[in-house]
Amino acid sequence: MRKLTSGMAALALCVDLSVPSFAATGYASDTIDRDDYRPSTTTSSSSDRTQTSTSTTEKAETQLTTSKVSSSISSAVRSGNSTATVEVRNAKTIDADTLKEVAAQAEQSGVAATIHADQVEGNRVIARLYIDPAQAANLTGTIDLSASVDEESTKVATDVFNKFFENEIAAIHLGQNGSYGMNIGVAVKVDLSNLDVENLQFFVYNRETNTYVTLTAPNYYIDANGYLHFDTPVGGDVIISDQPLTAK
Repeated sequence: MRKLTSGMAALALCVDLSVPSFAATGYASDTIDRDDYRPSTTTSSSSDRTQTSTSTTEKAETQLTTSKVSSSISSAVRSGNSTATVEVRNAKTIDADTLKEVAAQAEQSGVAATIHADQVEGNRVIARLYIDPAQAANLTGTIDLSASVDEESTKVATDVFNKFFENEIAAIHLGQNGSYGMNIGVAVKVDLSNLDVENLQFFVYNRETNTYVTLTAPNYYIDANGYLHFDTPVGGDVIISDQPLTAK
């Protein structure tokens, strides 16, 4: 972990935070049409993909209802799909008990489950978190589902990094403060026009401690609709560059 202080930007060693691959069930097997303004969920590799059945929920608070979860899982079972996808739009948080209930219902029905937590403005998905409820066995508390790329949300982090480093950067604000307690997949529409997208590097900045860590295996790709996908076990301000950070 590296702390940023005036005159000391290059002194402390940054400790890499290893990020395992996000579970394969976090990505659907189909491609969503460009006109749908949603992240395409086709992965960039030819590895195993699972079929999905998707149901949309509109509850914009902390919980998915049992009936909505059951409906999504039942739909997957009826369709013969191996994964049930539950979508929730503009939810602020989701708690551990809800995730465990989704996982339990899916297991009882003989399917896997994944949750797509979308931040939507109008008909446009700004960001999506992919959550594998099977990873929530030891989770307590809640997960903050917010994600944003607007200038106001990212200004604190971008000001810090622009002060200390020469790099061109892009920024995403994830509302979770610290660890998610599991690996999370993220899809977000962010401006990468000033970066070499073949060589992206990811750093997560903690405003409270004024430190950042490096995501050593974000497993990123950009889908056909221009959404950046990556994996992270921690929230905060995600800073993206295309080369190692160069101190001013």
